[in-house]
Amino acid sequence: MVLEDRARELVLHLASDRSEDATSRFDETMRAALPAPRLSEVWRQVTTAFGAFESIEKVDSKSEGEVTVAVVLVRLERSNLAVRVVWRPKGELVTGLFFSPVSRPDAFTEAPYVDRLKFEEKEVTFEAPLGALPGTISIPNGQGPFAAVVLVHGSGPHDRDGTVMANRPLRDIALGLSSRGVAVLRYEKRTKISPGSLASLGMDLTVAEETVQDAVAALHFLQTFPRVDPARLFVAGHSLGGYVAPRIAQQMPGVCGVIVLAGNARPLEELILEQYRYLLPLQTSPEAAEAAIADMEKRVARLAAATRDTPPTDLPLNLPAPYWLDLRGYDPAQTLRATGKRTLLIQGGRDYHVSRADFDLWKNALSGSPASEFCWIESLNHLFVAGEGKSRPEEYTKAGHVAEEVVSSVYQFMVR
Repeated sequence: MVLEDRARELVLHLASDRSEDATSRFDETMRAALPAPRLSEVWRQVTTAFGAFESIEKVDSKSEGEVTVAVVLVRLERSNLAVRVVWRPKGELVTGLFFSPVSRPDAFTEAPYVDRLKFEEKEVTFEAPLGALPGTISIPNGQGPFAAVVLVHGSGPHDRDGTVMANRPLRDIALGLSSRGVAVLRYEKRTKISPGSLASLGMDLTVAEETVQDAVAALHFLQTFPRVDPARLFVAGHSLGGYVAPRIAQQMPGVCGVIVLAGNARPLEELILEQYRYLLPLQTSPEAAEAAIADMEKRVARLAAATRDTPPTDLPLNLPAPYWLDLRGYDPAQTLRATGKRTLLIQGGRDYHVSRADFDLWKNALSGSPASEFCWIESLNHLFVAGEGKSRPEEYTKAGHVAEEVVSSVYQFMVR
């Protein structure tokens, strides 16, 4: 109860613009990675995107190995927000802090192309190197065996549905595919369900522990699931999941095809800087935007000479140096080409997270191969929801569904 009260107090400090008080229980690493001014800016960006603070709805806590995680469910004007506070052993100091939007129960309806009479859903748990993860398999009715795919999340602490405010794109894709005759496994991302297991890695965290290892484990699990055809196993990665999908395919030779859904082909740091330049002028004053962009430019520039000992506070997103060193020189498009796997790339024209530049890099690297297909849909945003005009984060607060054209394209690619 003490930790839950302290987590509640931390959030109330943020809501009342008392970031110095909010950081009072941070450990040394957290104070360096997320000093009070930076924390205040992060909270401002959250409330700009999701609306003003309204209330704290509940607080829960659980032990994860040597750490304890308190989850504060916060009601904002346009969305709920889960604030995960990771406490060091004995609950003395905060060693991790994560924010993730949570859709409200009444904000979501089933996509019109989902037919629940054609499939069933099964709750499952599979083992992975850093601990078991829960998930859901949607599998068509009948004997099978069925083509099957694992859905891999983008960056951040995502649930199995890929929930972003009022939208659940991974759920749409999963149930849309299963309505057509494909088995799909979607699962809770480790950064959401077990952030303590990652916090325990400290400065040794890389994208392997964040995403790749769990996706490979999910593929192994799905490959042996009843009524699944192991010869028709695919991986589909969204955003960051698409960026690392080539690495997943490298480690899982049994995968016969890779589906990249709005995945970047450029280095991650270039993408982050582009997003800053796009978003901050929409969200804050010109002076504040200019200062934040300049700071990110410096952090990105430091990556060229970074070593394992470079402090995370000098680098983009305050991620540890090994995370960036692991990605140094990684070319996802060329890596995917080298696997020889069949490939489908789908990109929306209104996506500000990943742009035409990435689509063209994938296409230039993979075109000429009869195993590669490309699909550009002008009206779609990063979640593959249709819209008009300049895309902004606020549009994610409006419930929508992945365009049926996306689901159909993935299905046709998998079964042909």
